[in-house]
Amino acid sequence: MSHPIAEPICKYVSRERRVLIMLSMIRNPPSIAEFEEVFEERLNWPWIIMQAMHHRTLCILWHTLKSKSLLNLACRSGLGKNWIVYCEQLTQGSHKKNRFWMGRLNENLGKVKEHDIDIVCIKGSGLIGDIYEPEMRMLGDVDTLVRVKDRSKVKEILNSLGYQQGILDSLSNTLTPLSKEKFRFWNFHSKIMPKFTLLTGNKEIPFVRLAVGFDLFEPSAEYGISSDTLVDNAVQHPRYENLSVLDAADTFVCQCAHVYREATSELFAYISDSWHLWKFCDVRELLYANDSEEFRSTAVSRAASYGVLPVVYFALLHTYAVYGDALLLSWIESLEALDTNFTKFSKVINESFSDALFDPHPIALKTIKPQWSNVLEDGEWW
Repeated sequence: MSHPIAEPICKYVSRERRVLIMLSMIRNPPSIAEFEEVFEERLNWPWIIMQAMHHRTLCILWHTLKSKSLLNLACRSGLGKNWIVYCEQLTQGSHKKNRFWMGRLNENLGKVKEHDIDIVCIKGSGLIGDIYEPEMRMLGDVDTLVRVKDRSKVKEILNSLGYQQGILDSLSNTLTPLSKEKFRFWNFHSKIMPKFTLLTGNKEIPFVRLAVGFDLFEPSAEYGISSDTLVDNAVQHPRYENLSVLDAADTFVCQCAHVYREATSELFAYISDSWHLWKFCDVRELLYANDSEEFRSTAVSRAASYGVLPVVYFALLHTYAVYGDALLLSWIESLEALDTNFTKFSKVINESFSDALFDPHPIALKTIKPQWSNVLEDGEWW
């Protein structure tokens, strides 16, 4: 089978798009000569910075500029002092928030563990401390998995610790409870419990946001992975004694699932929240951090046991379409050598994917409003 990629988009897109992609490559980054080449002409840095904020890679961009001593080159290509100040302040703020959130959750979830309940950090909070340093991965909330049987008990414990469920007003830092009707509707349409918020009284970091349960796939999707199975495979967080994370193979499979969901989800399409660059960055960094014959065998076997090999293939195709790494291509070819049908993904990835990646409008699906939007407002859903 020939993989359906004409050429990675980093090879032919505008200089600004190339810079955005190149600066999101932490492990095995481009050479200094490649950066010098792309910085030799004046760039639209306001567009680059704003796109990095949209794609949630701003902290990674700033880390790369500083750690690779690229700031002088960037300034010569048009990066202004004001944008440097903004990047530094936003990165420091994100770093401070991440450390505060993770520390507070380590303390609070230790109380949950005392009741023999396992809560497992996934996505960003599961990657911090292993794949990323705390200052590099932006967190909008902390996503977790819990066994189905423990859901009601977790709610009771978190409520006792001061966590509340409701609509957060970011201006006044107050919470408005959801009505019973909306609670029931939410619980019927989502595996995620209405998000928990802890008001901290700290002016700089006024709240902590915690999501208990996570939908790896749409409820109507042909694929699915049991949360209970993932929790059973969990391991100790590398930096926090009271937190658990998915093992490396499950982390990789679930990050691939999230790329797939962002591309096919009615919900993400409706709220204009799909195709973020950071998801592709996550997949790439995971592979560079873990790749070995043993890891590859374990990850592929795990994905096959869950019945989601096509999902992993889809995510790898699109991640390769962004970055063009030989490592990603070798993984794709390993999957293509298996006796698995990937023909549903045989359409060539080309400029339309590049345009979609950098378009902040609804781009995953042109769809009617999801059913939940007839009952819940955006602020109530999130």
